[in-house]
Amino acid sequence: MRELGPGEQVSDALTLLRGFDGALFPMPGLHRITVEVRWDVESLEAVVTGETTVLVTAATDEGHAAAAHRVLATPDAHLVLVLGGDHLEEGVEAVRTALDDPVLRPHFAYTEAKRLAQRFYDREPKLKAAAALIEDNTVMSGAEVGKLARLAKSSGGKKRDSQLDEKIRAKAGSVEMNSDARAAVEAL
Repeated sequence: MRELGPGEQVSDALTLLRGFDGALFPMPGLHRITVEVRWDVESLEAVVTGETTVLVTAATDEGHAAAAHRVLATPDAHLVLVLGGDHLEEGVEAVRTALDDPVLRPHFAYTEAKRLAQRFYDREPKLKAAAALIEDNTVMSGAEVGKLARLAKSSGGKKRDSQLDEKIRAKAGSVEMNSDARAAVEAL
């Protein structure tokens, strides 16, 4: 929880794949997303609603269709997006399948880079492998750039990877970022 003063704002990002009823976008087409945020202000309830639409395109070929199906049909893939780690083997494998597809790779490279940049029990962070995944076309929000910057700094310690730091800085220059994310990048 964070109290905001007049004119202050908080922004973040999340990846949506599944909901209570399964895949959120089960078929190609135009889909509407509505987000409603509620909070209490003394004895009143405040509500803000935002809405956007997304166009989900059809698969470009059989490989793309198979990789997308694998990600959407593997519940642990969503947990890998959220939690990371090496323990969700089916989810990790589904994400790797997406990385093998040229259409999906830009959308899943950050997820795998984030997972690799974190220590997992006895496994040291794999910062060079994480850096190799971040390319010019990797899709990342400003919040995700900030998260990867914080990971690179904390996970790397004295063994920081300058290539990862450079790629994060390059991504920071191409996305809108809030002050927290910007500060994380500047701290690299």
